Amino acid sequence: MRSSFDEFIDRIPKNIHSNTKSYVSKNIAIFIPEEFLKDIKIKTVDYHFVIFHTTPPTINLGNIEFQFKKGSFICIKPGIEVEVNHIHSTGQIKFISIGVKKDFFENIASQIINMEKIEFKNNDNAYSHQILDLIEFWIKEIIDFGENCPLMIESIEKQLIIQLMRDSMPEFLISGRINFTDNDYIDQSIRYMQKYYSSNITINEICNTIYISSCHFQRIFKKQMEQTPYSYLMGIRVDKAKEKLINDHAHIEEIARLCGFVSTAHFSSVFKRMEGISPSEYRKNNLKSI
Repeated sequence: MRSSFDEFIDRIPKNIHSNTKSYVSKNIAIFIPEEFLKDIKIKTVDYHFVIFHTTPPTINLGNIEFQFKKGSFICIKPGIEVEVNHIHSTGQIKFISIGVKKDFFENIASQIINMEKIEFKNNDNAYSHQILDLIEFWIKEIIDFGENCPLMIESIEKQLIIQLMRDSMPEFLISGRINFTDNDYIDQSIRYMQKYYSSNITINEICNTIYISSCHFQRIFKKQMEQTPYSYLMGIRVDKAKEKLINDHAHIEEIARLCGFVSTAHFSSVFKRMEGISPSEYRKNNLKSI
């Protein structure tokens, strides 16, 4: 029996689809193409979510033209006609398209929010680190086990849909969190930093994850912690680096990378500013005292 994903794939020219990484289950399809479907109108049957890692051409959603940007996360409801406008570009194209079966999405949504009709207030949102982690986890499961373990695949899919909803409709999912205090937001942000310090996380990403505006977050964080969120994150990274400098035999360059610094020079600069000595001097002094 043909699925709506088959119908969607049939609309994609063969030369484009052959260069697209496609991963499909009965509920979700994830496509990682190398080029856009330009000047082809496709009316969606299922829910579609797109993450742009590069700036795309202008896109028509229904009768409205949008110019999304690198880092955009867009949500497209079933029944919307989509068309990517043609441009001549030789630049790199990177994006991820996630299709979710309409019934599967709405069944999970109905368990979370009390709405007769799902509406995305914003077409353009910010996606969280968790979405990328779940996509990677799901793809690995599909590649390694196929559909031999459907319970595991469906479990990951449910988590992914909930995270898609959190990122695309936060106004409904935080209704029970209105009484959160400033301290609650700060505690959540610190836990996030401690968990993802080794990644290239940003303050905006932290704010999107805990559903708070960047300006308000930075203001309350500095008032409570007497330093900026960025300084606090650098402190976590330096503390982790100090542990590794003493306990690991890794090179300074490797420790810088493992602790989330953009370069060895950046690591050395931040470390010396906070500790008063260079990473190599710190290692030498502490190894002598052990």
